[in-house]
Amino acid sequence: MQIHGTMLSALWLLLLHVSPLGSVKFNLFNRKFAPPPPQEGAVRLAGSQTQSEGRVELYHNGEWGTVCDDGWDLADAQVVCRQLHFQGAVSSAAGGTFGQGSGNIWLDDTKCTGTESSLSSCSFKGWGITDCSHKEDAGVICVAHPNMTIYDANYSLDHSLELSEELGQLFDSQEGCDFLIHAHTYTGNRQNNGLLEMVNTTVCSHRMILRQFPGFKASTEVQEMSINLTQLHCQPHFTSFIRYVYTRKLDVTKNNAECFHQMASHFGAKKLMEETGRLFTRLLPVDATFYTQVSFYEYSVETGDRVLQENCLQYMAWNYQNLSTSPTWSSVSVKLLEELLSRSDLVVPGETFVLQSLENWISQMSHLSNQSTSKECQASLLGRIRFPMIPAVELFELQSTSALYTAHRDLFRDKMLKGFQANVLPFGILKNSSTFQEDDQDYQPRIYTGQPWSLALNSSEVGETVQPSPIPSRLNQYQRRHQYGYMYYVTAKPYTQFISKLFSTPVHNSAAFTDKKVQWEVNVFNNESECSSGGVRCDSLPATRMQGTPSQSQSSVRFSNQLLLSCQGRFICHIIDFKDDFAYVPVGDSKSLTYPCPDDNYIYHFVIHGTMLSALWLLLLHVSPLGSVKFNLFTVSQAGRCGLSADSAVTNSLPVYAPDRKFAPPPQEGAVRLAGSQTQSEGRVELYHNGEWGTVCDDGWDLADAQVVCRQLHFQGAVSSAAGGTFGEGSGNIWLDDTKCTGTESSLSSCSFKGWGITDCSHKEDAGVICVARYAVHFEYCKCNPISPPSLDPNMTIYDANYSLDHSLELSEELGQLFDSQEGCDFLIHAHTGNRQNNGLLEMVSTTVCSHRMILRQFPGFKASTEVQEISINLTQLHCQPHFTSFIRYVYTRKLDVTKNNAECFHQMASHFGAKKLMEETGRLFTRLLPVDATFNTQVSFYEYSVKTGDRVLQENCLQYMAWNYQNLSTSPTWSSVSVKLLEELLSRSDLVVPGETFVLHSLENWISQMSHLSNQSTSKECQASLLGRIRFPMIPAVELFELQSTSALYTAHRDLFRDKMLKGFQANVLPFGTLKNSSTFQEDDHDYQPRIYTGQPWSLALNSSEVKDKSSPIPVRSDGYMRRNRYGYMEYVTAKPYAEKCISKLFSTPVHNSAAFTDKKVKWEVNVFNKESECSSGGVRCDSLPATRMQGTPSQSQSSVRFSNQLLLSCQGRFICHIIDFKDDFAYVPVGDSKNLTYPCPDDNYIYHFVIHGTMLSALWLLLLHVSPLGSVKFNLFNRKFAPPPQEGAVRLAGSQTQSEGRVELYHNGEWGTVCDDGWDLADAQVVCRQLHFQGAVSSAAGGTFGQGSGNIWLDDTKCTGTESSLSSCSFKGWGITDCSHKEDAGVICVAHPNMTIYDANYSLDHSLELSEELGQLFDSQEGCDFLIHAHTYTGNRQNNGLLEMVNTTVCSHRMILRQFPGFKASTEVQEISINLTQLHCQPHFTSFIRYVYTRKLDVTKNNAECFHQMASHFGAKKLMEETGRLFTRLLPVDATFYTQVSFYEYSVETGDRVLQENCLQYMAWNYQNLSTSPTWSSVSVKLLEELLSRSDLVVPGETFVLQSLENWISQMSHLSNQSTSKECQASLLGRIRFPMIPALELFELQSTSALYTAHRDLFRDKMLKGFQANVLPFGTLKNSLTFQEDDQDYQPRIYTGQPWSLALNSSEVGETVQPSPIPIRLNQYQNPWGHHQYDFTNYVTVKPYTKCISKLFSTPVHNSAAFTDKKVQWEVNVFNKVSECSNRGVRCDSLPATRMQGTPSQSQSSVRFSNQLLLSCQGRFICHIIDFKDDFAYVPVGDSKSLTYPCPDDNYIYHFVVRPEYI
Repeated sequence: MQIHGTMLSALWLLLLHVSPLGSVKFNLFNRKFAPPPPQEGAVRLAGSQTQSEGRVELYHNGEWGTVCDDGWDLADAQVVCRQLHFQGAVSSAAGGTFGQGSGNIWLDDTKCTGTESSLSSCSFKGWGITDCSHKEDAGVICVAHPNMTIYDANYSLDHSLELSEELGQLFDSQEGCDFLIHAHTYTGNRQNNGLLEMVNTTVCSHRMILRQFPGFKASTEVQEMSINLTQLHCQPHFTSFIRYVYTRKLDVTKNNAECFHQMASHFGAKKLMEETGRLFTRLLPVDATFYTQVSFYEYSVETGDRVLQENCLQYMAWNYQNLSTSPTWSSVSVKLLEELLSRSDLVVPGETFVLQSLENWISQMSHLSNQSTSKECQASLLGRIRFPMIPAVELFELQSTSALYTAHRDLFRDKMLKGFQANVLPFGILKNSSTFQEDDQDYQPRIYTGQPWSLALNSSEVGETVQPSPIPSRLNQYQRRHQYGYMYYVTAKPYTQFISKLFSTPVHNSAAFTDKKVQWEVNVFNNESECSSGGVRCDSLPATRMQGTPSQSQSSVRFSNQLLLSCQGRFICHIIDFKDDFAYVPVGDSKSLTYPCPDDNYIYHFVIHGTMLSALWLLLLHVSPLGSVKFNLFTVSQAGRCGLSADSAVTNSLPVYAPDRKFAPPPQEGAVRLAGSQTQSEGRVELYHNGEWGTVCDDGWDLADAQVVCRQLHFQGAVSSAAGGTFGEGSGNIWLDDTKCTGTESSLSSCSFKGWGITDCSHKEDAGVICVARYAVHFEYCKCNPISPPSLDPNMTIYDANYSLDHSLELSEELGQLFDSQEGCDFLIHAHTGNRQNNGLLEMVSTTVCSHRMILRQFPGFKASTEVQEISINLTQLHCQPHFTSFIRYVYTRKLDVTKNNAECFHQMASHFGAKKLMEETGRLFTRLLPVDATFNTQVSFYEYSVKTGDRVLQENCLQYMAWNYQNLSTSPTWSSVSVKLLEELLSRSDLVVPGETFVLHSLENWISQMSHLSNQSTSKECQASLLGRIRFPMIPAVELFELQSTSALYTAHRDLFRDKMLKGFQANVLPFGTLKNSSTFQEDDHDYQPRIYTGQPWSLALNSSEVKDKSSPIPVRSDGYMRRNRYGYMEYVTAKPYAEKCISKLFSTPVHNSAAFTDKKVKWEVNVFNKESECSSGGVRCDSLPATRMQGTPSQSQSSVRFSNQLLLSCQGRFICHIIDFKDDFAYVPVGDSKNLTYPCPDDNYIYHFVIHGTMLSALWLLLLHVSPLGSVKFNLFNRKFAPPPQEGAVRLAGSQTQSEGRVELYHNGEWGTVCDDGWDLADAQVVCRQLHFQGAVSSAAGGTFGQGSGNIWLDDTKCTGTESSLSSCSFKGWGITDCSHKEDAGVICVAHPNMTIYDANYSLDHSLELSEELGQLFDSQEGCDFLIHAHTYTGNRQNNGLLEMVNTTVCSHRMILRQFPGFKASTEVQEISINLTQLHCQPHFTSFIRYVYTRKLDVTKNNAECFHQMASHFGAKKLMEETGRLFTRLLPVDATFYTQVSFYEYSVETGDRVLQENCLQYMAWNYQNLSTSPTWSSVSVKLLEELLSRSDLVVPGETFVLQSLENWISQMSHLSNQSTSKECQASLLGRIRFPMIPALELFELQSTSALYTAHRDLFRDKMLKGFQANVLPFGTLKNSLTFQEDDQDYQPRIYTGQPWSLALNSSEVGETVQPSPIPIRLNQYQNPWGHHQYDFTNYVTVKPYTKCISKLFSTPVHNSAAFTDKKVQWEVNVFNKVSECSNRGVRCDSLPATRMQGTPSQSQSSVRFSNQLLLSCQGRFICHIIDFKDDFAYVPVGDSKSLTYPCPDDNYIYHFVVRPEYI
């Protein structure tokens, strides 16, 4: 083999005798001056990206030309390479190797001896004389690295081992050798015989020693090896290197350092390579041309010497200004430039200089042959320029000064916009802007030395010499006539004052800080006396100090100032950070410097380095669980706000722990990570070494290796190792090969392996692991596949307590004794776990439990069937081994003691084996851990774990905690690892505690940004749109909403979505509330108008629980003073009792709502905190418990349309939200003294109280479908149809049919819908499609053409499903788009038609019994005398091994006479049996019960069988049973806010002929038409259903215009669906059902411009609008007498209109006004006193108890909606009576309570109109559940029994809608 040694510097062949630094002179070229023109005979290399190889070109007569390859060999190449300052040639290159040149071919038949100084000195034909073409252009490959010279010193390296001396003697003896190494070097000279001269060295060695370094490849099959040393001067040192292999000792000098480094690199002697590599660092400052430094960098990359590589990069970064103006600048590679531009330690005058240097590099590259850079490459490099760091003026000038502006206009505009925002906007806006943290590096300053950011001082500068004034030494007074002595002075010696300079800088380089200055004083102390005179202590000398005078704006900026040492003013050799204002200069020992400087002659550069603190949020490093973590708590002061005093002001924003992974610390050497998977606990193993991530080869990779990786990543162990390719291919280095871990190592790099980067693998063999997903206990059965563990997070600790769980049964004690006895066992359970032992086998710890199959069968996870005698379980967590037996004992006794050490083990085992109660009980304990981890890794992992284990309790606890503490979560290091599913869950919640809705949007943008920087983690545009759809834009304040188009990072990518959402938001923010309330768009999206819990200004007030009460203004406890007569007969006053302290009281105000329409409408809030009973008494209130809080608001006139559901948030120690309490009757009581009362535990009662205003518009409350019990077990997302999420990859839909449950199958792939060919299409395939669409199964498959022909791609052909797949795309098929079918063969399905239904958990016993029912029942049970057999079978949809479909059968023996009552059985005498196909598998067990009902007419209906019995009754004609079970389905109608269930029920009722169910469905959809028409199901409503609805007068809508708009919307949506557009005739038929006379005149007039259907149906609209105008304008008498007026015409019949002014809404929880009557006087006594005067005593009063008035509201309407009645009003008074006393006070009799009354003041025009007013009950503001007609002005509300309602409502929380319905008589 050959060692391709490369010379380390060409400089050393030019500088022969070189002394240390000073004897070398360098020319420092400015980049503006091009290098001098080439000299005659100069050579260069072209046609290659590598400097050391290429096509040879020669300069002659002012032109470049090439050389012909005739006779071209190594001797010729040597001359060229040495002429180019390389040390020699590796080889010559034949013509064409490096492409063809152009112009002249100067040389041919070249013959060099190898010793010539230049190519033109060799022998050749003559200039330009040749018979060659450019295909024969010769080339060379030179030694690639520069020549190096180490300072004159010897470095003795000692890496010796215990046997080094003996091994050295063995090597020297040359005995027992079994391996010869032949090293030879070509000198490059040609001998007389024409052959190249060679020098040889043979080394006798021992194979056993050499095997330590794989580079020798000293295998037993090889006896010797031959090595070609390309560097002649390294030949003598080869033997010394081999001796080092034996002894690990070596003397390194300036003559051999580069040789040893090369050999060490090649043969894998890493320690020697790094040690010698460090010596090269001393050479970096030598070469002012930077050729050496660039070459060293490239050399370090090639050899993998990371230490040398970083030293080179750092030197070039520190001296970037010199590098970018050096002659080497144009030869800097793209990779090196990317590395430099990414660094923050770039020392430059300013950021503009960096941009100009890049422009210069690009310009120079464009002038080099084949070296120009692509536009993409330029854009990538420009992306590394930090535009926010460019001053505003320079930024503005870039469009005219930058040479790259025109080519990259869009990039410049975006970057400059970002820069201007940072430069011009005030810092407060920047800090709160979402763009401020878009790119972390852009806002990080480099080291700027330009004005005004630095000050330079010469180290030789001396301070001023000071001559002090004489010092008085004493003044003596003595006793001789009080004479005084003379003043004596001591002359002080002169001293040198320390150097002191002043300069000033802005607080930051942003233009926002232009006028905000910091004054800096810098000092240099050179001796101790200077330190003393300055009053400071210097740890060493010289010392420097830099102090700044703080600015008012400085609080938002942190200064990390630095001292740069410039060696002799030539290069930066050292950088020191200022600590406590001091930086100490190393002198006298060059080793203390980063780069050597021959003397202590420095220039000091004092550099200001200010960083905005908002960027520092992201600089929080490694965090331990809470107690050991230090947090920066950023708060917003409330001093002086809303009456809050400055001394008591606390933050109203919640605590923020805000590390961000953008600025996470770099990985440590040897760190590992997992990649290539969406799951945190599995992936491709990647290892960090020498500053780069690399992979691991899977040779020898096993479970022990995987254990080490998983434990290093803080998982508890490994499930399995994964072979190469399992998680995709990595890139870069493959660091490890032949890894051998014992399993006990602390890190992967501690295991045995070949050597760093030594491998024969490719990335196809990249190893992976599957870890225990934290807390997972992994089980493997001998007869089944391993179960993947769930995902959870790091080691957790339950509070130190034991939890005794008792789920015991009646026989628990006896079963426990049976288990303990170990007798009668018939089933063995073997549990084991293990590491690798010394012999390489896996060590195993085993436990065998003797058990009983009958007991274990209670839990299906054991699979204790009779066929299996034992099972083997692999517990991957060793610490769970001791607890396994206890778990099995729990299976017997249902009793268990849970501690902190076993909780996670028991939870996992319970989850796996199906012990649900134990799982949920232990899962509740984990909730106590949620507040522990401030990084949120635990909470996210717990959530993922709960999803996998199905623990709903734990799942909701995790979601709630993360929602309450969303602000901390979204700024935590775990934020980027939050899954899309979890984020969707969080963004859908209304209990998200955030400063405001804008914060939610910014957090989403940050998540998307972070995801885009992770490999394979970027989110699709569709996914982003889906998440953005969950942002509640109407809740964003108008100003912030306006700024989104410039501040949101997602605006450009989602412009249309933003525009629609922002429009919706502006409508909610700007329009008056009355307009919003009547708008049809106001209720389009339920969640958008529902506020979250906003803690930002002005919606919350924070008080500390430890705050001291105000004692300044005492108040009397009671005012019971009285008059009495004293002994003198005078009246005197008796003083009242002592005073007490006030409770805490604060005032603040908020708008009525966050909408801008309410800006000037304020509510004044008073909050109180009562800590003592006396405080409650003094406040005149009764406190149920203490502490108590109260929040009362002063009503606003606009408050009637808003409901306040205020809340008290408890923040534990200001760290996390631990509890939320709703205010009820203005009070909220704080739990103290027992953490169990809190939702999440808090160690003490140190809370911050957050009083949060939570106002909800009542009109929006209709659609706020929350969690309802028992309905609440179903959760629905009500998506706005405009922003419904796009289909996911692999989604299916049905087309070509008006029925939802059947149609042509269409599949979504690569962003397009396509069809499926019917080749091989059968029931198993149809089952998969139907289940994927959430139907319960398939009725049949449908051949091609059944549902018409599709269009576009045919995605699948020859589909083969087993029936168990979760999706159609999971089945076997030819391949995407590979088919020989046409659209005539498009496959279809017919699915089970009705939706999956759930009846309440109850049994309904139906009794339709006959006289002989009991006897007939006994006859059926006896199975005697049967004469008719019924065979019922169901296809499961699964395919058996033989390819046939699996079937389940039931046979029922029956009697023909009984069955004949129902014609559906067709039990004629000719037929002895029938066969029935039940399409729903779950109905099979209930078929026999149905046949028994035929006999007895009795049946128990439950939630599990109701739909089965309804189907059977419908099919066989049991009408009474069908209608009875159909009524039960009515209870389900309110459950589904998407209306999919209601529409499906309607279609199902039509198919089955159940008129009762059909009417219930129609009525519900009519009452809730507004919700239906804005639901995602609207577009799938059939024409028939729409006709039914539009014909009804009980349609509840804001107005008739809304009905028309909903129809237009339906038609528009239908037109966008394939083959679903409606005909013009159909549209006209539907339009005919719109009641145009009910449309107000103004809206009617606007239809010709606003209606989307007007143009297509102009004639129909004209006729209908004419009819409408007539009804609106003409007097009713004229209309009534007209020939066209028809009594039965529905056009003149109103629907139920809830828009303005026809309705008034009141909340059922609203309370009437409390009245305090005046005291009643009862007597006035007169008497005669002893002096005869008439005196009067005081009047006595009887206090009357306060009482509550009934609720009373007034509103007015016209007599009719016709414009003829515009000025004719009716005044309405509505009352709500909740108590009998309220009825009595108004003098009315209430038949039941609550009662409502609606009375109108008659109008003169009322004679022709009749009012049929109605009361609508809206359940929790979500749906209309009941409608009551007013009779004699009264309507009574049913309460306490949901059965009284038309549609069930879980509680009595209604909104009352009083609706006026005028009708023509």
